[in-house]
Amino acid sequence: MEKVLFIANEVRHEIENWVHEKHNQISKFEINKQNLAGACGISSWLLNKLLKKNKIHSELVAGYYVHTVPVGHCWVELIQSAHIVDITATQFGINDKVYIKKVDGDKMYKVSRHGKAAEHVLKSWGNQNPFSYEQDLRDIYKRISKKCQN
Repeated sequence: MEKVLFIANEVRHEIENWVHEKHNQISKFEINKQNLAGACGISSWLLNKLLKKNKIHSELVAGYYVHTVPVGHCWVELIQSAHIVDITATQFGINDKVYIKKVDGDKMYKVSRHGKAAEHVLKSWGNQNPFSYEQDLRDIYKRISKKCQN
């Protein structure tokens, strides 16, 4: 779990920096700088890619976070240990920048799609579509990959 936590923290940190940079470039950039609301798709997609590269069996998940009302959300699940890894849970008032919980221990997460089907859903999420920011995300991916090799 140590490697997962390291990668998740790196992705969170890089996405926070990227969001601040985008807000300076795009006046109506719709991702919240404080809690990363609006960045779950991008962040989870990137986290999943990096976990897989580091031979950690994970899967991208699209579904809903249910608090008072269901909200479309995206996160990563670790296949072997059955954990949720959510690096944008701060948008729901969770204090942990990297939220890790057993899948069966958190009833707030409702799955709609897994894997490629979840990726397909992301393509319709406007600002959440990671493929809209391919070059930026590729650069972040490379920086974190280098840190993982050290």
